[in-house]
Parts: sequence; structure tokens; C-alpha cells
Amino acid sequence: MNITERSFRFLTLFFVCLMIVGGGKAYAAGDVLILDTTVSGGINSPEATEAQNLGLTVDVVNGTQWGAMTTNDFANYKAIILGDPTCGTDSSIIASAVANSNVWGPAITGNVIIIGADPSFHYGNDKADILVNRGIAFAVAESGKTGAYITLSCYYYNSSSNTPVPLLDAFSSGGFTVKGLGGRDSVHVVAEHPALAGLTDASLSNWGASTHEAFETWPGDFLVLALAVESEGNFTAPDGTVGTPYIIARGESLVVISDVDISPLIDTNPTGTRHYLTATVVEDDVPQEGVEVTFEVISGPHTGVTGLVTTDSNGQATFSYVGTTVGVDKIEARFLDSSERIQRSTPATKTWEAGCNEALTIINETLPSAPVGVNYSYQLDVTGGESYTWSIVSKIASDALIDDPDYAPTILDDLSIDENSGVLSWNPLPRITENPDPLNPIYYIDFTVQVNSGEVDCGTATYRYTDPDAV
Repeated sequence: MNITERSFRFLTLFFVCLMIVGGGKAYAAGDVLILDTTVSGGINSPEATEAQNLGLTVDVVNGTQWGAMTTNDFANYKAIILGDPTCGTDSSIIASAVANSNVWGPAITGNVIIIGADPSFHYGNDKADILVNRGIAFAVAESGKTGAYITLSCYYYNSSSNTPVPLLDAFSSGGFTVKGLGGRDSVHVVAEHPALAGLTDASLSNWGASTHEAFETWPGDFLVLALAVESEGNFTAPDGTVGTPYIIARGESLVVISDVDISPLIDTNPTGTRHYLTATVVEDDVPQEGVEVTFEVISGPHTGVTGLVTTDSNGQATFSYVGTTVGVDKIEARFLDSSERIQRSTPATKTWEAGCNEALTIINETLPSAPVGVNYSYQLDVTGGESYTWSIVSKIASDALIDDPDYAPTILDDLSIDENSGVLSWNPLPRITENPDPLNPIYYIDFTVQVNSGEVDCGTATYRYTDPDAV
């Protein structure tokens, strides 16, 4: 082998190793990424097996490889998996994921499921298998986004109340606390999603210790998915069931199981507009008429805004409020059901953006002159804002102009503005009689242009056409 060949082979080996260790494009080979310390059996682990059963390809990396990856590397996957190493109790198992949670966390923009249990330890009982399979299916369900399937295994099995979970700082720094919750076998599912079909009370109950960690605090964008049913529980589910949460999740189309729904679930509007929400109450497939529904903004800039509305014959009640402050509101509807339990809806998300009356100004103070009898076109413009429409809200001719027989009454008809571009168009006709006093004209037209975003008046500008000059 000559020096050139040896050099080529060395460089080839160097770059291959660099991709493997450094998180290059080699990490885009699979659909899901598994940190090997968090599962038992690597590519043959329950998590990898169920991912493959779903038609997904799997990459398994070690801690060094995981730590070398960038946010973009993680974002190349449909989901990451931090699984269950068959009831692992040593937190060093997840040390690599904790160390760079600020790197992989921002890549997780899709569905997330976090399980306070050890499904792989119970794998093969035809129950835990369903949770692993459906959980991974949920994590990859949002097209074009990266989700996450995470178990807390047995890491916090003996933890005291309000123990922080550094691993979950990836989603919200200090936002999650747990406590140990062992030996519970009566489980109730309290939220649903198409990808979670088949995940039932029966499939989660009676594992011989279905739960190991209970969630005590979590961010507002997560919902409780399942709880251990117990009268001393600290959480009342939207359907009125009392218990202790041990599986939580977030994601589009994830909704609570309840007899009251709210719509729209997601909406965006500028401040200064009115937002309408409709709650529908149905018990045993029968719309409930005459039920009092309480609407409440439970978080966001308008927290505390409430309304009490009675349902109609369709079981529906509609509430509205005007947004005055930029931010994101969460709104829920609740009612007292026939069993005297308070049931709650999935929280609706309302995003309020700056109203254009605060951000837009028509910047054309005057319009350029043009000869009469010639088609007139001029582009109006604004400063600030991004999305708006134009209109002419008034056209007023002077009394002298209206009374003058030389002027056609249709002079105003073709004065228009393109609602999307803001181009003003007109063909002012020549007059036989000119203004007798140019300094004090009696022949003129005033028109007002308005720019809007949705329902919000962003501002107006008034211009004058003085005969015989166009404007």
C-alpha cells in the first residue's frame, strides 16, 4: 500500500468516525432515536420492537453519541425514546439525557408522552405492550415534527413529595415534580387521541403495580392522560374522577374525556376583537338543555374573565370576550353533571396578537396631483403590521358639486381601492366650470380610506380631490 492509499483510507475512517461520534447526517438514518442506557436489549428492546412493529426504523446510540448531537440532529427524527431499562432505579442511567436536555428539548415540537411507570418490566403481559406501542405511535403522530416517548421507570419510586425531575427541564425548567407511587393497580384513562386508540382502563390496570411515580406539578400545556383511582388523590379529572396522575402528555388533537366540549380549541386574533367559544354538553349521547355552563380564562393575560351561560336545546352555550392584551389564554368550560360531579372541558388556547390599531399607520399624508380625465392610480402604504385589508369607508362631495349640473352624479362610482394591495384607482372626469376661487374651492370631494386587520380598525386617512386637479 502506498502513502496515498494509506492517507485516503485514514481520512475515510476519520470522517466516518466523526459522523458517528459527532452527530452528523448519519443520525438521520432512522425514524426514531433511542438512548441505549434507557432500554434493555438495545435494538431488541421492547421500545425498539414496538417501533419496528409500527413500521418505523430505529437508531440506538450510546451516551457519548447522544451528547455529541445537536438540536438539528435530534429534530431529524420523528421521535426520541427514553425508555424503561426494566425498572431502573439508578438516575445515572439517564445522565446523558439530563446533561444536554437544553439541546434535545428544543427539538421536541411534536407530541410528548411521559409515563410514571416501568412498561418494559411488565412487557409481554399483553397490557404493557399496548402502552409501549400506543405511546410511541402517539409520539410520532404529528407529521413534520419530533415527538418524545419518555418513561420515568423506577427512578423516583421511593421519592418524597415535590421531588424535581431534571430530565424534564427539557420542556420546562423546574416545571415538573413527582413523588413515589407504588402498588396502584386501578387506573383510569382521562384523555384521548386517535393514536392512543386501544389504551384503556383495562390495559393499564392490574399489572401487579401499574404505577411508580405520581406527577404533582406539570406545565399547563400538558394534560393528564391516566391516573391511579384513589379517593385520597390530589387531582379531579375533567370527567369528575378523583385520583393521582401518573401519565401526562401534550399534543395536537389530544383532548380530555368529558361530557362537555369546547370549540374552537385553537384560535388566533388581534387584540381589540371579540372571541367566541361554544360549549356542548352531552350526557349518555343526549344533548343537555338548561344546564348552566361556566366559562373561565384559567391562565394568560385575561385570567379570571368568566361567564355563566345556559345551554339551549342542542346542549350548546356560547360565551365571548374581547382581548385587550397580547398573550396566550387558556379557557375551559365546566358544568355540574347529573351525578353532582363537576366536569371540565379540554382547555381552549387563544392567542392574542397586537391589534393593528396599535401597530399600523397610513403613511401617505397627501396624494400626488394628476390631470383630470386621465386614469388615476396610486399605491397607499402603511407602517407596522403584516396582514391587513384596505377599503374606502366614505365618499362625500361638496354641496356645490352636487348642485352643479355640469357634474355627473356618478362621479364617485369608480373611485375604488384594491382591498389587498392598497392601490387607489379613479378616473375623475373634466369639468366645464372651474372653481371660481382656487384658494377657496367649492367643487371638491372628500374620501376616507381605512386599513383593517380582521375586525380591528387600524387607522384612517382622508384625502380631498379639488377640481380641476385630481387630488
